[in-house]
Amino acid sequence: MRSLFRILLAVVAAYATATVVGVAGSALARMMFEPRAGVGLGTAFLSANAAINLVASVLAGYLCARLAPPGRILASVGLLALVFLAVAIGSARLSLSDPHLASYLPLVTLLDIIGLWTGAMTERAIHAKSNRAIS
Repeated sequence: MRSLFRILLAVVAAYATATVVGVAGSALARMMFEPRAGVGLGTAFLSANAAINLVASVLAGYLCARLAPPGRILASVGLLALVFLAVAIGSARLSLSDPHLASYLPLVTLLDIIGLWTGAMTERAIHAKSNRAIS
């Protein structure tokens, strides 16, 4: 039971971190690359936003792996990946008003999943101990 609580704590903390970094970075990118009226979001904004989301997901994967209980890192990061996918599917269902963003959301979601695993593997490379396995 205690292990389950730590898994959930790791997932919630990691997702909250990714959300805060992603929202703050997206607001900064919107200020830097202000969209023109009637044209929509520009390539510079979308590229910056994708890069910010990738960094946020790497941080989330690292934090999730760091906070996960020993022997439950894979389960924790896997659950976090499912949360990211569920939010992406929900976002796609609720807000695909712009047809140009139809291909952008799957790209960012794929980069997020890659970032999660990259962050988790980075944490393991830095903090790996023989008694703390990934599975």
